[in-house]
Amino acid sequence: LALGESAEVARAIKEQYLPTGEESALPSTMLSAIVAMSMKVDTLIGMFSIGEIPTGSRDPFALRRAVNGIIKIAVAHQIPLNFSTLIDQLSSLYPQSKEYKKNVETFVIERLAGAYVGVNPSIIQSIVAKETHVELDVLEIDRKIRAVSSITSSESFIEAFSTFKRVSNILKDEAMDKGFSVNESLFENNAERNLYSAATSAISVSYETLEERLDALFALKAPLDNFFDNVMVNAEDLSVRANRKALVGMIYAEIYSIADIKNITL
Repeated sequence: LALGESAEVARAIKEQYLPTGEESALPSTMLSAIVAMSMKVDTLIGMFSIGEIPTGSRDPFALRRAVNGIIKIAVAHQIPLNFSTLIDQLSSLYPQSKEYKKNVETFVIERLAGAYVGVNPSIIQSIVAKETHVELDVLEIDRKIRAVSSITSSESFIEAFSTFKRVSNILKDEAMDKGFSVNESLFENNAERNLYSAATSAISVSYETLEERLDALFALKAPLDNFFDNVMVNAEDLSVRANRKALVGMIYAEIYSIADIKNITL
């Protein structure tokens, strides 16, 4: 201020190290937030790019706190941030040590539990560390963590969990991101037809929140239970078998796009 800088710039300089701890305040303006995030990202990627990775309790550059701070600031100010994309965009500015991008991603995933104190860690893992890819879009992760945490605390989820766990076991050898095509002409009884009708209705709706979408998908428990009671999934006819797997697959794929719930421990 004495040098004639604006109050906004002075505040950003003052708040550049925030947050300084678990209960610390966050940067109060968008400029302050971007300055604080930029410093933390620079420290994080810079240290990892030269192999300075925290081990055990050793963290001389406070990289764990930096990641927590980046996540909290991004969520509080709704700043779009995808760690994987960001690392690629900044790669030319830093030395390229072996597997440093993968190391940063793994470190961020491990630190998410620190940014979401009180959230079941298995919920976080079910969202970010899927078999086919790692998801590190901070705002999207935040939406999903809040939605799944809300749903899993309800009695209806606990009742539905075993049914959907059974679905995931049936699909354990299937790639969940491949897309599932169902042939209605191969249906042999009403349990299949009713499940397909209920599933397509639930999937086709545009929901305002992820919680509403998950509620609708888990409400398919009843037709799924009826399906399992009246249908042999592993039919002798391979076409019928594949079609039945595709039917339950189209349902689980919708849930999988939010969280791989088989990895959640209640």
